[in-house]
Amino acid sequence: MQNWDDLKFCLALDRYNTMTAAAKALGTNVATVSRRTERMTEQAGQPLFVRDQTQWVATDLGKRLANLAGHLETGIQSWTPGHCQNLMPQKLRISLPDMLACVVFKRDISPLFDHLPHLELSVSDKSASLAYGETDLVLSYDEPTEGRVLRRKITDLYFGQYQHARLNAPATEWLSIASNHDIEQRHDQRADFGSAAAITVTNVAQAVDIMAMRPISCLLPVTWAHQNPDLVALPAMRPQAHSVWVSYHVTRRHDRVLQQAMTWLDSCLQSKH
Repeated sequence: MQNWDDLKFCLALDRYNTMTAAAKALGTNVATVSRRTERMTEQAGQPLFVRDQTQWVATDLGKRLANLAGHLETGIQSWTPGHCQNLMPQKLRISLPDMLACVVFKRDISPLFDHLPHLELSVSDKSASLAYGETDLVLSYDEPTEGRVLRRKITDLYFGQYQHARLNAPATEWLSIASNHDIEQRHDQRADFGSAAAITVTNVAQAVDIMAMRPISCLLPVTWAHQNPDLVALPAMRPQAHSVWVSYHVTRRHDRVLQQAMTWLDSCLQSKH
């Protein structure tokens, strides 16, 4: 192993256990991961990884090299020599439900970029795996059960029923947001209104547009809805709290970018109501 470029392939394969996932995390292809792994094995004179059914498992030597690479990665990420701090682009991928994104990005994002001025942020409401290196941070309503991840509860987020303020007629039907399905099931709106959803849309922007045209109710985060003067709560239906969890892969526990991102997320979601 002559340089860091070799070691990072060893680290990625140890982290993700498949060449497909390692290749995705490194931004390369499976053939390159396979070729570099074979070259490292030839240089070491002994196997660094062995096949165990569908996964690659590090040998003792492979694990030692991966640990060395992990320490180097941590050192590189924490290196802050004066004016050279944060000169390299820092990528961050966050996966979270559409509703949570509405709440988070209603807050000022500037503090995150103040601490990470070269950050390249990517946000998605699509389901993504930490174990396979598809994302860096995951926000969810349920406590994560995926393998080697660290998780903690950030807050309780309240959801309540709202309709458009300029429509005088009370809402007698409800609107469903597909990305909000799990939360809607817990509120049992079918029982509240005596029927299934009259309309189903894909995101909150579509929901608000429809609410402006007809007296229809929608389940929305209280903190977000209270900042929208066009929305009023249905007083007969009390808000309910839902846990919000953040999780990331255990190998990223010392990652400075993730730590800064979680500090910012805490500030965005600290309001309880």
